[in-house]
Amino acid sequence: MSRTVNRGFNELLHRVTPTHTEAESSKTLHLSLANLLRSGYGLNDFVITGSLHNGTCITGCSDYDYFAVIPTNRLKADSAATVSEIKNYLDFHLHHGEVSEQVPGVRVAFGVGAKDVTVVIPADMVAEANGCRVYEMPNPAGGWMRTSPEAHGAYLKTLEQRLGPGVRNLIRLMKAWKYSAGVSISSFYLELVTAKYLEGVSSVVYDVDMHGILSHLFNTEMAPIQDPTGVSGHVPPCTAHSDFVAVKEELTLAFIRANKALEARLHYNVAEAFDWWHLVYNGKFLKYFE
Repeated sequence: MSRTVNRGFNELLHRVTPTHTEAESSKTLHLSLANLLRSGYGLNDFVITGSLHNGTCITGCSDYDYFAVIPTNRLKADSAATVSEIKNYLDFHLHHGEVSEQVPGVRVAFGVGAKDVTVVIPADMVAEANGCRVYEMPNPAGGWMRTSPEAHGAYLKTLEQRLGPGVRNLIRLMKAWKYSAGVSISSFYLELVTAKYLEGVSSVVYDVDMHGILSHLFNTEMAPIQDPTGVSGHVPPCTAHSDFVAVKEELTLAFIRANKALEARLHYNVAEAFDWWHLVYNGKFLKYFE
């Protein structure tokens, strides 16, 4: 059977999508973290967020992100001080994990080679809008920013009602590029950019839309994006400004290669298209004859 570029993307999606077993295996560890924070900080809730909550995580790469919803009187005006305090607390009480600070929370790595990573993000539940809980979480400047995982999830579901499972698949493909090429770009930023781009399409075609999103990022020079839900304000592409130049170089290279890949496929040079996508994904996208 001859292979198509679309089939190549589906094969990649199969490899980068975590199994149900992977998520289940970490539940005991997450329960122990929640119990520690409940004992030391009066934890109100331990809420899954990020890629795992949205169904867009990458196997072996995406962290398990949790909001540790703590009483307001236990949080400091300086969010960085709150993160540091929680880091020290977990570091003292955990005997089977590596604990460090990772904006916007505390990184706890478990397992052989410390590959199972959970990020504990201190949060305050401050409001409810349209049936969705709104939280405040640390921002890179040491303050607090509003966010709503439930509102973002509802936004993705609205897109899915029109476009189907290709919505989350395309987000996952963008994140697969980030991780396979080692690009220090925000996963949440990629998720927002991809979702916003999909507002303007009538169907999802993986190579066309991967090229379209990379083209958009290239042409806008990775401008901060306004959260479509209106909760988080403007979201930057990188946590640290020092990462921007390196990310821009990787983006330019990916855009050029995606352009060549799409052009090859449109000229019926499918094997050549596979070769270019193989380069975009740093070898993770199989070649035509593999």
